[in-house]
Amino acid sequence: MGVFAQARQTDELMSRGRLKKILKWTGDDWRALQPKISLLITSMWERINPMEEAWRNHFLSCKHLVKVGKNCSIDPSAVIHGPTIIGDNVYIGPGAVIANSIIGSNVNIMQGVQVMLSVISDRCFLPFNSAIFMSTMMENSMVAQNTCVQLSVVGRNTFLGANSVWTDFDLDNRPIQTVHKNQLEEVGLPVLGSAIGHHCKIGSGFVMFPGRMIGSYTTIVYHETNPLYRRCVNVPGVAQQYNVPGYGDQVNARGEPQRTIYFWPTAYDPVRDGVRQPDSGKIYHPEEQSTDEQDQRATMNIVMIARTAIISHHHLARSQPVEETTTIVVSRNQRKHRISHRYMWYARRNKL
Repeated sequence: MGVFAQARQTDELMSRGRLKKILKWTGDDWRALQPKISLLITSMWERINPMEEAWRNHFLSCKHLVKVGKNCSIDPSAVIHGPTIIGDNVYIGPGAVIANSIIGSNVNIMQGVQVMLSVISDRCFLPFNSAIFMSTMMENSMVAQNTCVQLSVVGRNTFLGANSVWTDFDLDNRPIQTVHKNQLEEVGLPVLGSAIGHHCKIGSGFVMFPGRMIGSYTTIVYHETNPLYRRCVNVPGVAQQYNVPGYGDQVNARGEPQRTIYFWPTAYDPVRDGVRQPDSGKIYHPEEQSTDEQDQRATMNIVMIARTAIISHHHLARSQPVEETTTIVVSRNQRKHRISHRYMWYARRNKL
């Protein structure tokens, strides 16, 4: 990564030309003297210059180390340490901390975000209190609030839900393994994150095991009591014992990659499995229901909508009812049901 190379070059520059060893200076030490003095003078001037941006109040925040593009808005309370490169049209909110990173153009970094030794590509969005450490986010991706991503790669057009953790260390002190040619192999590293493909949508509250992969065009929704990823997910060519299978690289009738949806850890097909009710998890097949059951469900929908309308019109309980009707459209046969505001007021008053 270029940011690491730039950090190493800056560190080597500052380590040369030390005054206490001036009698032993080499040619490299003398050549490093001029850029080093220029860096120190620039940093000191920016600290005492009242017209300078408030966040450039540290040696590591000077213009030699932190390069900012055009039309950027950076809060004075943000902390940005170089070497860091920031693109054009970037917003950085209050309390954000960015160190040794590359930020692309049209990126929004909200309050409390921490980015360290990472690359954030163009048009990414980081809501409040998200953390990115030694990771790469490709274009048009989002890591939601209170989510921590460590030593990982996030593909394009991918969403990671809130309150999730992408771990990089095995607490059992076992060697970290990953799948290679349908075999689990040790990576030889003490820490390693995960790889998330393109066009993925990951729900909230998950924990990703180190060294795992999620294939492209995968949607995972929190459903069961175990939100831990111990295997790869929807990765083509990986054996089922190491992989939660999905559509992989199949395409749909339009020639587009087929998206796999999981009510974790079960793959879910809306056509095959029917309509899943989010409150109970029960699956209803509309074609298997009788007319009476459909009428009962339509009536329940009307009651739920009426209760919502009662709450939203709570002021009617303290005033005279109005002879005005509300039209409510129910999905079955697109029938229109009319409920008067007088009835809503009466139901509220009598706690129906």
